[in-house]
Formats: sequence, C-alpha cells, structure tokens
Amino acid sequence: MKILAKTKRKHLILGILFTLLIIGIVYAADSYQVNSAAQVTIDEWSVCKKVTNNNALAIFVPTKTADEWTAFRTNASGVTLAECIYCDDDDGDGYGECPDCGIANGCTYDGDDCCDSDNRAYPGESTYYSSTNNCGSWDYDCSGTINKSNCTYDTATLSGSSTPCYWTSTCLAGQATGYQYCTETGHSASCGETNTHYWCTTGTCHRRTGDPWRCESGPTAHRRSWNSRTCTCK
Repeated sequence: MKILAKTKRKHLILGILFTLLIIGIVYAADSYQVNSAAQVTIDEWSVCKKVTNNNALAIFVPTKTADEWTAFRTNASGVTLAECIYCDDDDGDGYGECPDCGIANGCTYDGDDCCDSDNRAYPGESTYYSSTNNCGSWDYDCSGTINKSNCTYDTATLSGSSTPCYWTSTCLAGQATGYQYCTETGHSASCGETNTHYWCTTGTCHRRTGDPWRCESGPTAHRRSWNSRTCTCK
C-alpha cells in the first residue's frame, strides 16, 4: 500500500511538471525556463520583457538578482526581446495612462487618462463637479482646459422711485414694492463657489382705489428674482 501511494504521488508530480513544460515556462531556482520557439513574459526588477527562444533547445533565464537579469538581456543570443504591452489603468475606468494606454495596449478605450487615481476623470467625461478630482485638478474630461457650468451670475440693483402695489390684477396677492429701474451686472464665480444669481423682472403695479375699492392697473415697475447655485467644472 505504501509503495502504491508513493507511485501515485510520483505520477502526480511528473504530471504537473509536464504541464508546466507544455505551456512553456517553469520557475525554478530563481529563473525562468523558456522552451524552444516559446515566448515568456518576464517582469522582474522593474523591467518587463517578452522573451522568445529562437534556439533549438530550452533555455533558462536567470532573474535571482537584478544584475543577472540585466546580463541576460545584454548578452543572450538566439532570443528575441520585446517590450511588454499592458494597460496602465490604476483606477479601473478603462482608460490607461500613456504611454501604456489605448486599446492596442489592452485598455478598454483609447485616450490618455489625465488622473489615473480617480475613475471619475477620463477623456470625454461629461459630468460637472463641485470639487477637484483626486489629482487636485478641475480637469475631469482630460481636455487640458476647465469647462464651467453655472459660473456666471448677475447682481440686480433696484433704483428710482418705489411704488407700493399689488402684482396681481385682483389686488389680493399681498402688497409688494416695485421700483422705477433695475440694473443687472454680470459676475464670474470660481469652480466650487456657491453664488446667488439675481435678475430683473418687470410687472404692472395694481392699486386699490375708490370706495368701494376696485383694483386698477398702475405703472410698470421692476423687482428682483434670484436663485442660489454652485459653479461646477470639468
């Protein structure tokens, strides 16, 4: 029984080694084995190369130390060394950081990711944001320019004589005050800045007159309307 168990283990180990040889790579003693006509990607000591063995026999590529790996790349014969191709996409948005970018390098999309630590930032991005991206920039669409939304606003100044009146033709909507003039002045907000936008509106003053009273149309008057918004950018 013991002999049979040992035989099974031996066959299992041989099977694993044979499988590794078939796919063209065995990692042994801090080296890579590359069979004849096989190609192996070796990424060691911050240097990645695709090694193709053009020799008739298998070769071992030493990588235990950086010097060994450098010496092989400098002196090896009968092999072809090619640059590794991979997509440098740290934030997982499908866009790589060039030069390791583009569909040809395995990325989902073409284009240079200008902030590869923030998946909200990528070429062609269309959303506007009220705070900078993880790279401290407002350039979310990687265009090299800052595009703004809701960043221009007006202040409105009322002037001239004031007229207490009603803004509705029934004189029942609550008394308000209209002014003779209203002037709008344009301003520009910075990215992320909240601003209050004012604009002039024109209405007709209505007044109560007579006894019993009636509602009569009066002069044209101006008032202000406003809303609050935030300047967003991309």
